[in-house]
Amino acid sequence: GCSSLTSVEIPNSVTSIGEEAFYYCSSLSSVEIPNSVSNIGKKAFYECGNLTKLVCHAETPPLLEKDVFKYVDKTNCTLYVPENSIGLYKAADQWKDFLNIQSIEDTSVIPGDLNGDGEFSIVDLGLLIDIIMGGEPEGADMDAADVNGDGSVNIADLYELIDLIMNPVASGIPQRTVGLTRAACFGELSAEDAGNGTYTLAIDNVSGCVGLQFDVWVPEGCSVSDIRVNGSNAGLQMSRSQVAPDRIRVVLYSLTNAVIAGDLVDLCVAGNKDVVVDNVLASTAEGDSFNEYALTGCTLTANSQTGIISPAAEMRIYTEGRTLVIESDRDTSVVITDMKGGSRTEGIAAGTTRIPLPATGIYLVGGKKISIR
Repeated sequence: GCSSLTSVEIPNSVTSIGEEAFYYCSSLSSVEIPNSVSNIGKKAFYECGNLTKLVCHAETPPLLEKDVFKYVDKTNCTLYVPENSIGLYKAADQWKDFLNIQSIEDTSVIPGDLNGDGEFSIVDLGLLIDIIMGGEPEGADMDAADVNGDGSVNIADLYELIDLIMNPVASGIPQRTVGLTRAACFGELSAEDAGNGTYTLAIDNVSGCVGLQFDVWVPEGCSVSDIRVNGSNAGLQMSRSQVAPDRIRVVLYSLTNAVIAGDLVDLCVAGNKDVVVDNVLASTAEGDSFNEYALTGCTLTANSQTGIISPAAEMRIYTEGRTLVIESDRDTSVVITDMKGGSRTEGIAAGTTRIPLPATGIYLVGGKKISIR
């Protein structure tokens, strides 16, 4: 089976799903079957243990050969069928084993859940970036791309989705966790001790990675004083959030879905207990296809040193009409990103710098959202 496959929408041209077509696709969580399908082969979805949403548009239940859904959790997987056909499915061999059979009309779009797996993750972020850039990625729910519900899809939706990934409890969506039981690990997030309590994280054995998320578990008695994009990855965007008292979530991505590789971030830690980095999820892109991979995490070995990273410039960012005003305590630079995803880097001198902006809307300036009205 393909352990990286998370969702499948079978096209209307298909009339039969072959034997063992999705055998042991351990990460498959969502399947949509069109009304053109009349037969499903032996063990087609055998051992798809993470399947939670199965949509079948056929008014007459497709004929199932032996063990089509064996080892699918039929308690947690909801089967959606045409409303007038619910009784037929509840009586049909194997279909009737699903404990929760609902009308297709009961399915609803969750803004931000572009791949329909019921969770917000870096994979949804990669799909959204591709749509903003004019793409039509496979398996993406285009209706879910309007995350903020304003009727258009742009970088404002990107910021909204990042907030949802960072605040799973507030969003009401189940918290994203990743482990060997969800997907096979195809690479790792490694840590190199740079001295003075600073560790540099990098991904190994992963090609085509366009986004990464992970959690940093900080035990009592330890602290993480800084997490910063490594200087070798100047174009990399980072968001972080304290999602629990002992846990920091970090999301890394490119606004153009460019491949990210090499040294990614520097973590500055202190304390006498190990700091663990896990729940690592990578989003990879190949053409219009986006996949997710679980990666093994790493442990930052305990020591009593205090990490020291040269401090960033202290900046105050605000607006005066359509003019962006930045007050900085030293010479530095900031990345300004507009609603269409266009970015430019502006040199900022110590003191006050004024930058006219060409249009109203939302901008990302040095990681801060700025609204120009």
